[in-house]
Amino acid sequence: MSNTMLFQQACDEIHHVHNLIFKTFTVSGAEGQAALSELLTHFTSEFSMTGISGAVIDLAAVTEMFTRIQGKRQGAPIETSEYHCVSLTENTLSVRYLETQHFAGSTTVRRSLVILRREDTGKWRWHYLHETPLSA
Repeated sequence: MSNTMLFQQACDEIHHVHNLIFKTFTVSGAEGQAALSELLTHFTSEFSMTGISGAVIDLAAVTEMFTRIQGKRQGAPIETSEYHCVSLTENTLSVRYLETQHFAGSTTVRRSLVILRREDTGKWRWHYLHETPLSA
C-alpha cells in the first residue's frame, strides 16, 4: 500500500473518531452509549493524551471523562482540517491536524498531533494524542 493511501486511511480515522466523539458528547441514551462503546475500540490499551490544560491522562481517565459527559453537550459537529503527515513508518503514523469544536455557544480551536498504530488487520488505533490550544 502506498504512503498516500496510508495517510488517507489515517485522515479518515481521525475524522471518524471525531464524529464518534461528537455523537458521544451530544446523544443521550442507548445511541450515545453505542457511540461511546465504538469510540473506545479505536484506542490502544496504552493510549494516553496531553489535553489542552497540559494534563497527561491515560485511557482509564479518558474513558471516565467520556462516560461522565456522554449526552450532556449541545453543539455543532467537530471540524478537523489541515492534516499533515509528520512521520510514517511501517506500522506507525503521526499526523498533525487542526480541530475546531463548537459547544455551549463557544468555539475552541486546537492544533493536535496523534500517533496512530496499525494493527495486523490494517486498522489504525490511537496510541497518543497531544492537543495545543489556539486562539479562536
